[in-house]
Amino acid sequence: MKAVTDTGPLIILAKMDRLSLLMQLYGRLYAPTCVKKELIFPQKAIDFLDTYVEVRDVYPDHQFVEAIGIEGCDIGVYSLYREIGADEMLFVNKKAEYRLGRYGKVRDVMNLKDIAEEKGVFSKDDSRAFLTDLKNLGYKPRLVDKELSRCR
Repeated sequence: MKAVTDTGPLIILAKMDRLSLLMQLYGRLYAPTCVKKELIFPQKAIDFLDTYVEVRDVYPDHQFVEAIGIEGCDIGVYSLYREIGADEMLFVNKKAEYRLGRYGKVRDVMNLKDIAEEKGVFSKDDSRAFLTDLKNLGYKPRLVDKELSRCR
């Protein structure tokens, strides 16, 4: 599987010390150049990007982008997703998920647990631990609590 990541998932997973999960779930990881420019911390995320993620320049279709109302690096993620025929786009941005979900597969970092369970990388206990780590970071507390209640 190929995935294109935005900056947010790299930061969140680095703070959780779980960047290796991306390598377990995806055969190839990509990011538009804007992710490399935006990513200024944590160092673990920068090192991971430099080592495991193929960073590419993209040339978005600005008419399409304006029509659906996305901005910033989200444009680059979507454009690269289309250009390389990736399977998923990874975000922590509900706005991007809402606007781009109609045009491709968008996965919030919280929902990495679903694919990890499908691939046998996570047990239910691992999923609960992953969600608890997200909650401890203050990541979307109500949504994480809702997911945690489903994992019991």
